[in-house]
Amino acid sequence: MKRGALFIVIILLLGGAAFAWTHHDVPSNIEYDFKDWPPEANEIKSQIQQINTVKDGKTVEVQREVLFSELFKNRFRTHTPMKAIGVKIEPGYKLKLMCPARMEPWEIDGVAMAAWKESQDDLGKPYEVDIFETYIGTAPIKIGELRTQPGDQKTVHIAYKYPDAPHSSAVNGSPATQPMPMK
Repeated sequence: MKRGALFIVIILLLGGAAFAWTHHDVPSNIEYDFKDWPPEANEIKSQIQQINTVKDGKTVEVQREVLFSELFKNRFRTHTPMKAIGVKIEPGYKLKLMCPARMEPWEIDGVAMAAWKESQDDLGKPYEVDIFETYIGTAPIKIGELRTQPGDQKTVHIAYKYPDAPHSSAVNGSPATQPMPMK
């Protein structure tokens, strides 16, 4: 009887810890080790601010978004060891953050926080961050979201929702699982 009660308590504690890990609020003043990797945040901002004329039919805003995405991505791709981070700005002030599938969640949190904070500072708009895992040869899979807290624009909420692996249902012969959009 005592073993059963102990087992139930352990399961409940582990379940609570897992829930807390996948649903947590992050203060926006947390700093991460890669903020000083080149190009640093102030270098990116300086280059973005130099764009102030329409060029090749692209608005100033579009040019700045493209440059931000490229420079932010290069921060991780030119560092040793390299991290295969990708950033794409999509309509509706959404930032698509693409991370390698084997990256640790705490590290993804840091990259997402940096992307959110720097995109706001550099581009002057409140972007939402959608977090994706990437695998070589397949489409990115949405695993999480970074959103500001209602009424508190300085605190963000990061929630993860991992879909089944696309290849997992191939074992039993059923069609591949499609990632579900986050709601």
